[in-house]
Amino acid sequence: MKKMSWALLIGLLCFGSVASAQVSSDIETLLKRENLVIEGERILAQDVILHVYQDNAFRPYWTDETNIRELLQLIDEAPDHGLNPADYGIESLRRILAQRSSDPSAEIEAEADIMLTETLLRYGYHRRYGKVKASSLDSNINFKRETFRDQPPGETMREILDAPSLQGFIELAAPSGPYYRGLQSGLKQYRQLAAQGGWPTVPEGPTLRKGDVDPRVANFRARLVVTGDLPDGVSTQSTTFDASLKEAVAAFQTRHALDDDGIVGKQTIAAMNVPVEQRIDQLRVSLERMRWVNQEAADTLVAVNIASFRAFFIKN
Repeated sequence: MKKMSWALLIGLLCFGSVASAQVSSDIETLLKRENLVIEGERILAQDVILHVYQDNAFRPYWTDETNIRELLQLIDEAPDHGLNPADYGIESLRRILAQRSSDPSAEIEAEADIMLTETLLRYGYHRRYGKVKASSLDSNINFKRETFRDQPPGETMREILDAPSLQGFIELAAPSGPYYRGLQSGLKQYRQLAAQGGWPTVPEGPTLRKGDVDPRVANFRARLVVTGDLPDGVSTQSTTFDASLKEAVAAFQTRHALDDDGIVGKQTIAAMNVPVEQRIDQLRVSLERMRWVNQEAADTLVAVNIASFRAFFIKN
C-alpha cells in the first residue's frame, strides 16, 4: 500500500511538472502572436508583458489565489479613484477565471495568467501616472514616466506578487497623499448626493444680499441644505435673506473659488446650478490630474491655481 502511495505521488508530481511546462509553453506561444485577444479583450500591453514573462522564463506568476482575490478587489474599488472597472476587462477576467476553476487546462491557465498580468499592469500604470497621457493634450507637459525603481519589469512583477498585499504595494508605487484623499472623499460625497437625486436648480434674477426679501431665497436655502452649507433640518421656507444664509452662501463661494462676499449674483447662481453629475466628472478629472503630478511632487512645492488667481506654498 505504501509503495502504491509513493507511485501515485511521483505520478502526480510528474503530471504537475508536465502541466506547468505546458502552461509556460502556452504563455510563450500566446504572447508571440500578433494582436493577442483573450475573451474578447485586446492585450494592450502585449510587448511589455512579453518582457515580463521572458524575465521569468515564461513561468506563470499567478499561483497564489490571495493575490488574485486582492487584484479583483482593487478593480472593484477603482471607482473610488474615479476610474472605471470596465477599462480593466473585469468581466472578461472573471469569465476566464471561472473557466480556470471549472474546466482547467494548460491553455486556460496561460490565458488567465496573461489577463491577470495585463489587468494589474494597466491598473498600476493608471494609478501611478494617470489614464490619459498628459502630453497628448498639451505638448508642453513633460511629466516623468519612469519605470518603477528603474528595474526590469519582471523583477517589479515578482516584487508586487511577493509583497504582503497588492493594495499596499500599489500605495507604495502610487502614493495618494492628503490632497488626493480629499478629492476621493469629495467624489464619494457627490456620488451619494447623485444617488439621492442631486440638488434643485435655483431661479435666475436680480442680485440678492443680506436683508433682502424675495421668494427665491427659499430656493437658495433648499439648494444649500443639500450640500451641507446650511445644516440639515433647518427651515427652508423663509424668504428673508438673513445672516445665516449669508454665511452659508459665503461657504459655498469659498468652495467654488468665488468672491466669498455672501451675495448671490450671476456667478454664484451659475455655480449652484451646475448639475451634480458634472461636479462628479470634475472631481474625476482632478483625481486624474493629481496622478499626473504625483511623481513630480516634492515635500516643498509651489502650486498655482490660475483660474482662481491663487498660489499655494506647500511644505512637508
